Order: sequence, then structure tokens, then C-alpha cells
Amino acid sequence: MPVRNNLFSCSVTKVMNIAKMMKDEYNDKDCSLLGIGGVETGYDGAEFILLRSNIVQICIGVMVHGYGRVITLCAELQDFME
Repeated sequence: MPVRNNLFSCSVTKVMNIAKMMKDEYNDKDCSLLGIGGVETGYDGAEFILLRSNIVQICIGVMVHGYGRVITLCAELQDFME
């Protein structure tokens, strides 16, 4: 897996804290959680999904690497899921 960037590391920590709060305070009711911040790989996206994110926003990876990055992200996520 690739080296994590600081934005992603910080974002994962924040999303994890919010996911815990949602579980504790809302008893796992039907709430949505958006994983956002520093996603450059499909593995980054998978980490947000494992933290119970319903949606993962991918912006920085596309901004830095171009639209073709989406194909790579999908392939990496599929690889992770297998």
C-alpha cells in the first residue's frame, strides 16, 4: 500500500471519531457518513468504507493525477474487496 499523506491521515482520524460518536449517540440509526480528505487511491477509499462511510469523495487524487486516476482507483478498490 502507498505511503499515506498527512491530509488523509488526519481525515481518517476525524471520520473515525465521528463514526464512534454516531454509534454512541445515535445507536447506529440510519445515518450517513461522508469520507473525505486526501483520497488518492482505492485503498484510501476502502479505509473510509471500513470506517462505515456511506460515501467517499475523491477529489485530490483526480486533481493531482487527472481524470484517468478514477480507473486506477476503481481497480484498487476492487482489488481490496477481493
